[in-house]
Amino acid sequence: MKVDVAESHSAKEVQFFTEQAESGKYSLCGVIASGRPENAGFDAYLDDITSPRLKALRRVLHTVDDSISQGTAFRKNIQLLGQRELPFDLCISPSQHTVGIELIDACPDTQFVLDHCGNPNISEPSSFAAWQQTLTAIAERSNVTAKLSGIVASGTADCINLEAVQPYLDATLEAFGHKRLVWGSDWPVCELTTELPTWIKIFRKWLNQFSDEEQQAIANLNAKKLYKI
Repeated sequence: MKVDVAESHSAKEVQFFTEQAESGKYSLCGVIASGRPENAGFDAYLDDITSPRLKALRRVLHTVDDSISQGTAFRKNIQLLGQRELPFDLCISPSQHTVGIELIDACPDTQFVLDHCGNPNISEPSSFAAWQQTLTAIAERSNVTAKLSGIVASGTADCINLEAVQPYLDATLEAFGHKRLVWGSDWPVCELTTELPTWIKIFRKWLNQFSDEEQQAIANLNAKKLYKI
């Protein structure tokens, strides 16, 4: 589960969900917490939220200026995540892929997870080639795993089907290989265009073409390894 609220509520939210995970009452295995690596108090924030159920940190970057991730403090704190063996979920738009590469290269000992396949816009097929080119460049960095999620949210309700989504799934697989892919629901954002069961059905149809070993890796085992579940 990923969480993200106003900064003033972040620590309380992380605590709430880690407690739910620890309770054993739910199928919640771990938390990818929101955080602000650009802040001077980020190290202390990590101390406050640390828990066996804390699996990674996330900062949504496509809603802020690129200078945030280019700052010295931000990069030092992402390096700090590597020292703590916590992955960083990287949520960027296609126009920010180059900036994302700069961040990845500045933090070679940190594990990154590229959310939503780098956020391609399936409503604009003409942008496919540019997205694929920079996605492939990101995949050249061995410390990056891609998350097959979020694709349907950029479409329109009448074009959410395997035919529309498959080129993006195929391109991400080609770039990263089946051992560096994990799946994500992107719920409830996916429901901007479709229902979660529909997205799951599309993904399973795509997944069925692979061997049992590859299917289990993409749908389950890679995520367990990545997030130490």
